[in-house]
Amino acid sequence: MSADLTIYLPGPGLDPESEDFIEEIERYCAGPPPPASPRLLAFLRDLRALYPDRGEDTVWALTPIDTGLHGNLLGVGLRWSCYGPVHPALLALAHRHGLSVFDPQSETHHPPSEAAA
Repeated sequence: MSADLTIYLPGPGLDPESEDFIEEIERYCAGPPPPASPRLLAFLRDLRALYPDRGEDTVWALTPIDTGLHGNLLGVGLRWSCYGPVHPALLALAHRHGLSVFDPQSETHHPPSEAAA
């Protein structure tokens, strides 16, 4: 069992206030992948430094974690047993990079401005 998270660069085409946000993500990912955002690539590098995506003890349900990279969006799956301890660190790291996080388990959006609150 895993917990999915979507980390994305806020901007046009992905409106977290939309009732159809999940469908927006699916439409965005259905097309050819645009070039990866440098900000998302920097986040991915730092995320791998904290939580490597190799080996048996990885926190990730699907590896390598860049499998879910699509332009301005990264979908990751955490092993459910790791969700509690990893989720806060992942949010903090995403916010440091100016990225938003969508958690479909709770249908909660965590924008980068939340870090300043």
